[in-house]
Amino acid sequence: MKNFHISSLIAVVFILSPIASVKAQNTGLSPQVRNNIRYFITSDNLLIAANIRSGSACSLNPGVSVVKLSNFRFTNTGGNNVRVSGRVENILTISNNLISKVSGRYQSNARMYTPSWLIRNTTYYPEFLTEMADCTTEGGLGRMQRNAPSP
Repeated sequence: MKNFHISSLIAVVFILSPIASVKAQNTGLSPQVRNNIRYFITSDNLLIAANIRSGSACSLNPGVSVVKLSNFRFTNTGGNNVRVSGRVENILTISNNLISKVSGRYQSNARMYTPSWLIRNTTYYPEFLTEMADCTTEGGLGRMQRNAPSP
């Protein structure tokens, strides 16, 4: 019985460690900004970090680009399923590390996830999720381009 209890405790510590590291990071983002960030994975397999208060979001197409969105909205369609939309403003192309102005609209079906779920079940790590959250703030896409820390 004691062995089971100890192994259960170790499993809980192992599972909660990544969650604690996300919350414990000194990211430079205010607690208000961190509390307003939501993460989505679209039906196109894009990762979106969105500040639900400001309506600013960043979308990652792995290995290709990071797109800055404004007027970001999501509508719950049941469970964790949502419909996301926003206006495309800028794109950071990963291959040449250049930011370009673009315009257009984006809309897709998506699922909302917690940072801890993304850390446990995807290849996204805590520091990268923090970068994506910072991307939603003023100058965040530029800091991502320069690989600079958030203020």
